[in-house]
Amino acid sequence: MLLIYAPQLTPRLQYTFKVVLQNWCGWRIRFTNAREEFEQCDEPKLAYVPATAASSGDWKAHNLLFEEGLDKEYYETNQSFKSLFPGGIEASQSVDWFAAIFFNISRYEEWVNPHRDEYGRYEPHESILYKQGLLSRPIVDEWVIALQNYLIGLYPKLAATLFKRKYQAAFSIDVDRPFLYKGRGLINRVAVLGKAMLEGRWKDIHEHLNVWIKRTKDPYDHFDAMIYHATLEGYSPIYFFHVGSYEELDKNVRPDYSVYGRMIRLVPEAAWHASVRSTQDTSAGEKELSRLRKWRREGITRVRQHFLVDDLVNRPRHLESMGITADYSMGYAQQNGFRAGTGYSFPHYDFLTETALSIVHVPFAIMESAYQSYLPYQSMEMWAQWEQIIENTKAANGRLEIAFHWHSLSDHGPYEGWRAIYNKLVEKAI
Repeated sequence: MLLIYAPQLTPRLQYTFKVVLQNWCGWRIRFTNAREEFEQCDEPKLAYVPATAASSGDWKAHNLLFEEGLDKEYYETNQSFKSLFPGGIEASQSVDWFAAIFFNISRYEEWVNPHRDEYGRYEPHESILYKQGLLSRPIVDEWVIALQNYLIGLYPKLAATLFKRKYQAAFSIDVDRPFLYKGRGLINRVAVLGKAMLEGRWKDIHEHLNVWIKRTKDPYDHFDAMIYHATLEGYSPIYFFHVGSYEELDKNVRPDYSVYGRMIRLVPEAAWHASVRSTQDTSAGEKELSRLRKWRREGITRVRQHFLVDDLVNRPRHLESMGITADYSMGYAQQNGFRAGTGYSFPHYDFLTETALSIVHVPFAIMESAYQSYLPYQSMEMWAQWEQIIENTKAANGRLEIAFHWHSLSDHGPYEGWRAIYNKLVEKAI
């Protein structure tokens, strides 16, 4: 048991200490705001006190965990975490790791920064981790290790109950569209063929017609190969299935297509790839989840937003009300790296109510589409970054979530060669 003293036991403080010390370190903790009780305790303990009131031996706390509401000034600076959150063991030399961790995993800067891209997404270059060149490091996990070492140095018996974290790699596949040609309605099929004729894409027309009359296999139909590879390499990816209606940004097959349903039923782990429309129309999201749950009787409790369009203010509460327990959207479309500074899951913090929700964020750090759509594709630079992320995660005993797209694994057209890249990445990460 670890006793935590603070003059004010605010929701932010309790959230942060529970996530860090209880969820991530595995220690049982207890809170008190009675100084006398703290002084008389003979067990491991930590006093977390604002720097202006701290006594010798207290953790000199930044005010962030004792505040309510939001302050825009936090994101308008390009300073280091040491200057933003001074405190900790020695106020003049260190960082208040608890305040800095809360700032990152609560996504404080996203709540106060109004700047978004054309799809409404928070952009990586707005983030302090990007500005400080820390996106490729799980800096939060590094702080947790430093915190563990500090507390075990004070109380060696804490080592016996410490949850010994080990590096782990996890994989997920976003199935935006399971087939290139199969599963289209007649009107959609005619429209696609008509557009191809106007543009003179005769090779595509020939390929499409051959799939239509079942002379050749659909280019995206590599289900058996993916299952075989995962079994051979000893990993089990989560498949996020898009079952929304066909839209400008949600170019999907018919949601009721029986062959697609068979695929959804047979994968080891299935989850919901929520359409862009569902982020704006809650009824559309409920329909999608209902469709998907018909294919998977054991239920669907995990989600990743298509295009990573995630509204942190309102969306988590709605997802929670739909029975979703984990959101895998915590990453950037435009860059690779740790958006929240960690690869480990953490509960969503709601600044509207100053409470933690039960739904958790599961971050990813690598997604290939950044190098297909936003970054100049240079193989050496891409691999250098991926290898650095992997090594940094291993050094911090962290968790690395790698996300890929189903169409990238087709080895078809513009995605030729990407399946080999994925296989090599799996080999390096595992």
